[in-house]
Amino acid sequence: MDLSFGKKKKKSGPDQPAAAGPEQQGAAFAPTGLPQVDLLPPEVRDGRRLGARRRILTYAVLGVLAAVVLAIGGTYVVKLTADNRLEDANNRSTQLAAEKKKYSEVVGVIKSIDSTKKVRDFSVVTEINWADYIDAIASQLPDGVTIDSFDIEEASPTDSAPDASDPTLATGLGTITFVATSPSLPDASDWADALNIVPGLQDATIIDSSLAESVSGSGSAKATYSVNVSVQVNAEALAHREFNDTEVSTDGSTSSDKDGDNK
Repeated sequence: MDLSFGKKKKKSGPDQPAAAGPEQQGAAFAPTGLPQVDLLPPEVRDGRRLGARRRILTYAVLGVLAAVVLAIGGTYVVKLTADNRLEDANNRSTQLAAEKKKYSEVVGVIKSIDSTKKVRDFSVVTEINWADYIDAIASQLPDGVTIDSFDIEEASPTDSAPDASDPTLATGLGTITFVATSPSLPDASDWADALNIVPGLQDATIIDSSLAESVSGSGSAKATYSVNVSVQVNAEALAHREFNDTEVSTDGSTSSDKDGDNK
């Protein structure tokens, strides 16, 4: 027996649907797949695109400005470094110039020595030890022959040697001409061959010979012959003199420009 008052009890039956749950209620409001319509005005969309482009352009301008600032800063640093190096080099040059003034007299002496060496070396280019060749010619004289006079014509560092008296002979570095007195008429061929075997001599020639009379110690006349001889001097006769020049370095040690003693 139902004793409740004021309320009616709901009956559920197979024909009456059950109350809908939360999932079913949400499914009732799901989109149905119909086309959507953008109701924003075109000005709003254009404004948004323009703002994005402005931001991109602003970033690009800022990037370029940053690159320019970095380039200017790098250039300034490089220029500052170069200026510092130039200033250091100028200071060093000034110091060296001041040091050089202290040794100006030494530099003058060194130049004078160098000039003297050049003149000396130039002057001995055609140097010949004539005393040795006079002795060599005297050693090749035939028995009883003596030299009366001796004449030398030689080349110099600035002038060439004179031409030989005989145009068929080659011109050497000089010509030796001497006059000898012989008790008999000498054999010209043998005498010329004896002179030509001396190193440095060539083309010995008996120019002429003449009969002369001389007075002996007893007062009697004696026949002699005056002979004129010439011989050419070639490059083998050069002295090739070397000088043992010694230079003093800054550490006090010495060194020689050329090996060997003076010749």
